[in-house]
Amino acid sequence: MKQTENYIWNSFLNSGKRHLVLTGMHRAGKTTRFQAICAYLQEMGEPLPGITTYVVPGKCVMLKENASGAEVEIGRFCPENKENPMVTVKEGFSALGCPSLFRMAETDGEWVSIDELGFLESNEQSFQDAVRMVFEKKRVLAVLRKQSLLFLNELKERDDVFLVDLDELHRQVGCVIMASGMSVRYGENKLFAKIGGKTFLQRILELTEGIFAKRIVVTRSEEAAEYCRKRDVDVILHKLPYRSDTVRLGTEYMEDMDGIVFCPCDQPMLRRESLLKLRNAFSFEGKKLLRLVFEDKAGMPALFGKEYYDELKHLPEGKGGSYLLKKYEVKTGRIQVADELELFDIDTKEELEELKKSDVFYNRKCRFLLI
Repeated sequence: MKQTENYIWNSFLNSGKRHLVLTGMHRAGKTTRFQAICAYLQEMGEPLPGITTYVVPGKCVMLKENASGAEVEIGRFCPENKENPMVTVKEGFSALGCPSLFRMAETDGEWVSIDELGFLESNEQSFQDAVRMVFEKKRVLAVLRKQSLLFLNELKERDDVFLVDLDELHRQVGCVIMASGMSVRYGENKLFAKIGGKTFLQRILELTEGIFAKRIVVTRSEEAAEYCRKRDVDVILHKLPYRSDTVRLGTEYMEDMDGIVFCPCDQPMLRRESLLKLRNAFSFEGKKLLRLVFEDKAGMPALFGKEYYDELKHLPEGKGGSYLLKKYEVKTGRIQVADELELFDIDTKEELEELKKSDVFYNRKCRFLLI
């Protein structure tokens, strides 16, 4: 696979989702990306049965069963129908569309391919039910038209679907590392507190390395600033009093980015995979406002699209990004983390000691902490 397809596939694997769905406007490269990933799966020994729909310009839309080569008309061009010149041919779905999906659900192998689903399929309930059945029984690689239709939206919004919006694919994401806390409750500079042999600052720098287009550490600590400079990490050293100042400075530095992740330093159980999920939900799915959650408990880090930059630079005195997340709670996408402790921030030495004693800290799933 080429670089873009590799990027899509690896991001899908990292997501932990079951199905990979591509969408985008006309000429976004959906079929090209789809075919490249299909070829890769087949090279890996995956049988990959599937169906393909294609347009005969000015005449009809055909549905083809890839394995047998059988074809049937599912849409007919009727120019006399001014409201919608493409009319659904229901017999095509019942004769080949639905039976093909049922056959594919019983074949060997994990995967099924569908290229593509659009408004014709959204008009045929029995075919929709067959598609839902395949999504439950197999892993699906599919292309969806970029239309706001109930059935297509249902598929895009499934919890087990990794959606790639090719129109959003190359958006740039930056990371602001929030390191300006006073550590009042901790009693000393929390950035250099250690867990698993590494300081909080070291951990967050390693965690964010290579994920974002650029990153900046915003801090009041001379020691932290010097630590970052020695490691060629960009840093803003300031003496301003409020969290809103830290957010504003970070946002101004990231003006050329399409989105910004604001990442605290005091969550030592945070995982790289969770940051990748934030970035990917923005870069692939086109979501504009995102935060990490565990079940119903919301936390940080969070990601803000460019449309929120002005508000980030003019937050009420002392407020942080959570102010906007609450203001736009209905619009905020929620990215689930693997463990509740990922969202746990350390405020006191006692909390750090309790974390070190916890079973989760020593759990094999968190062995990366001890490296």
